[in-house]
Amino acid sequence: MPTMDFENDTANTYNELAKSYDRIVGTSIGSICRYAVSALPHPLQPDSRVLDNACGTALLTRQLLEQYPEVKVDATDISPGMIQSVRSLIHAKRWEGKVEAAVMDGTDLKFPDETFDASFTMFGIFFLGDKGAEQIHRTLKKGGMAVVTTWAYMGGLPILHEVQKIAKPETKPFSAPMMDRWQGKEILVETLQKGGFGDVQVLQRQSLATAENTEELVDMLMEMFQTMTTHAWGKDGTNGMKEPLRQVLKTQKERFVVEEEGKVGIRMDAFVAIAIK
Repeated sequence: MPTMDFENDTANTYNELAKSYDRIVGTSIGSICRYAVSALPHPLQPDSRVLDNACGTALLTRQLLEQYPEVKVDATDISPGMIQSVRSLIHAKRWEGKVEAAVMDGTDLKFPDETFDASFTMFGIFFLGDKGAEQIHRTLKKGGMAVVTTWAYMGGLPILHEVQKIAKPETKPFSAPMMDRWQGKEILVETLQKGGFGDVQVLQRQSLATAENTEELVDMLMEMFQTMTTHAWGKDGTNGMKEPLRQVLKTQKERFVVEEEGKVGIRMDAFVAIAIK
């Protein structure tokens, strides 16, 4: 996979993804966000100020305000498309004065030192790296809590490899080196410690990306595959994969598909790192 230019490639990719983001990963990330809020070492106070860093469509903010409805949230993301989605959510939820949304690079946060009581970076640290960790640390108050997540297991990837064997047998199994690098907890700990944190606790949390039925799961996975592979294969790189995907989900259902509460899904597990400044 070509190396991504953070300023341009990431913003452009997530601008395009903004409208479908919740549909593709909303159930899995939403579940992990709910867990991340509950995993805070200390409860937030009504006057706490919280950063939802690399916020996407504000899945973390939604879960945070369910548990702590009085806190103030700053939701930031480098993607204008994502921030527009968040601003629409703020209006729909009547969160004006409670949630502020801004386009902002997580490696150059425009907040003063020691602004936040808690900071969440949900599945964005692999784009931000050491500079992003430094900014998380800098903008936290002393004693402030940081929660940072990465993927421990992405259930769509082994499915894609099986689909490739049918639809693109001449190609090597798809690999995203940047994401592969982050699928161990050691790099997460190392990055946060380089950013200035001392002790870092890492928990692992299982989740599911779910759909109402198998055909919806097929559509969800096709969107996921296109998002994963666009930089390597181009926008048309997944053409012709839908029927092979149906075949893989049918013949290898026990390996890949999880059925729960009347829905079908795939595993999407996370590392959840917790650190205090």
